[in-house]
Amino acid sequence: MTEPKLIPIDLTDDEREFMLTVLSEFEGPAGYTPYPIKILGISTSDEFNELLIRLRRAIARKEPLSELDWARAQLLTETCWASSLIGSGLDYGTGGDEKALPLLRSIQRKLCRYPLRSALFPDNGGRPTYAEASTREC
Repeated sequence: MTEPKLIPIDLTDDEREFMLTVLSEFEGPAGYTPYPIKILGISTSDEFNELLIRLRRAIARKEPLSELDWARAQLLTETCWASSLIGSGLDYGTGGDEKALPLLRSIQRKLCRYPLRSALFPDNGGRPTYAEASTREC
């Protein structure tokens, strides 16, 4: 099995701090919400906690991550920040929405240059892709 290609993403200090702060919410307010960990390709809470530690460490150290790990970091950041159902959502208190939303959008723009969706969902989650759907006959 070949090692996955590691991708360096040039996050600003503010973007990096935002991701680290949000991912740390899983040790605070978001730590008591359910999270669909199987979507991340893991099956136990211990694996989830290990993943969070590994992602935070790599992001803090400005280390490159695989496409799969960047996809996981993005999904965790988005859902933890925005969702009160499976994340901190309305309980997220650092910086406010006025600061957080532009940071999240900036991170998304940087990460969308890579095929992260297919790394996390190799079969598109069992759904047809846009290209497949648009070539179907009516």
